[in-house]
Amino acid sequence: NAFVRVLGQINALKWTAMLVAYSVGPALMTFGFTLVLALTATAAVIALAALLLVERKASPVADDDTAGFGGFFRALNSHVLREPSVLRVVLFGGALLGTGAVDEYWPLLGTDLGVPETALGLFLGAIMGAQALGDLLAHRLAAQRPLFVGAAVAGAGALLLFGVAFGTLYVALPAVVVFAMLYQCAVTANSGLLHDRVEGSVRATAASILGFASNIISILLFYAIGQISERAGVPIAIACAGGVFLAIGLAGIRMEQKAGRLAGERGGKDA
Repeated sequence: NAFVRVLGQINALKWTAMLVAYSVGPALMTFGFTLVLALTATAAVIALAALLLVERKASPVADDDTAGFGGFFRALNSHVLREPSVLRVVLFGGALLGTGAVDEYWPLLGTDLGVPETALGLFLGAIMGAQALGDLLAHRLAAQRPLFVGAAVAGAGALLLFGVAFGTLYVALPAVVVFAMLYQCAVTANSGLLHDRVEGSVRATAASILGFASNIISILLFYAIGQISERAGVPIAIACAGGVFLAIGLAGIRMEQKAGRLAGERGGKDA
């Protein structure tokens, strides 16, 4: 829970910084691109200096022989594929992060729904603010039973599906904003589950598989949204993505419920 709290605070700071950049960027552009480029470079140098100045505590990490290529696959087999609790988090997280690439289409969705160009930045800013709030609340979700993470994703997917597919402009936009908060909250809470269930250097192996899976799913999502958008429009494509989120959330709930029943049966036999 402490890990999720810190991770959420870091992510919230990131979203806040992006929100500030979105807010002041257009105004700064009136002074020329050179100024914006100089400020960007300055921010990068400050970030690098902060990274170098941070005092790190060297925490001992067990050597699980995962540095080599062969060690990676051994760890994948023994610590991910053969550990149902870890495999659930990796599959769920990969699907969640991969489908989360739908956020690339928020500007197109806003335009198709009729958001004026002058107000599009406000819409995107509201989404970033919601994501920051979701990150700050993630530790509360992580403190609940794991199936609540799936429930949050299912609820977010239902909002996106019905809010965008059947709602007007004034229904769809709030639905997207609330979706962004629930989604970000669930992503960060799921990172906490991975952190809790995997120890040592094997954690990097599990995270690598999760990241690889999410990238593959993102590519498929981009293709699907492009095809659906050409035939039915961007809102319908985004609504379909909401249906995918709903399915992911329900699958997560189902997996955790099944795991809980199996654990209960084993406990009963041991007793």
